[in-house]
Amino acid sequence: VIAVVPGGGPQDFSSLAGAIRFDAQDMRSLQKIHNVDFTVPAFISDSRISTGDSEETGTVMGTSEDYVNLFSLKLLEGEAFSRADVSSSAKVAMIGESLAKELFTDPTDAVGQIVRVKNLRVKIVGLLANVGNPSRDKALIIPYTTSFTTLNPDKEFFAIYLGVGDKDQVATVKTEAEEALLDRYDSDQFSVTEPSEVLDSLDQIFTMLNVVLV
Repeated sequence: VIAVVPGGGPQDFSSLAGAIRFDAQDMRSLQKIHNVDFTVPAFISDSRISTGDSEETGTVMGTSEDYVNLFSLKLLEGEAFSRADVSSSAKVAMIGESLAKELFTDPTDAVGQIVRVKNLRVKIVGLLANVGNPSRDKALIIPYTTSFTTLNPDKEFFAIYLGVGDKDQVATVKTEAEEALLDRYDSDQFSVTEPSEVLDSLDQIFTMLNVVLV
């Protein structure tokens, strides 16, 4: 996995509030790179998430159908949303175990339930096991196209993750990703991080939300 993030990488997210945002044009450029198997965008927003009976603050993430496989996440119940769900902007979601427990007491009751984020109603199709990051464990994961309706009208992403099947090609893909983005951005506006830093970047983007978005 390679992470394309704003600024100087996982150690430089203090400037996230004023950083660039990626978009569909960047995704298309990165998808053209040889040996990239998955292109996984990430839009993340703090929000109130509610059922008919309870409401909690959580993190909403808009991403693609490859998110679960790319980060080796475990589904406790149900299933991940599909490519067809992304293509159709389906109103479906996966929910983190901690958020499910707060909303439904028994996390396994979450699958099949409807939750509301602002004026968007989505059906929970999958329950994700906790990963140890409080913000990620309290996340609601929806197709990135679904986020475009009300949560992300500017259709922007905080980061884009690239899945590279051949480890020997990681350095080449990293270089080609940098070259592709230099057509639009200055070199100090983004960073293409090595695999050892990818999970750090994802965790830190989630964690920084409370500082940046409040």
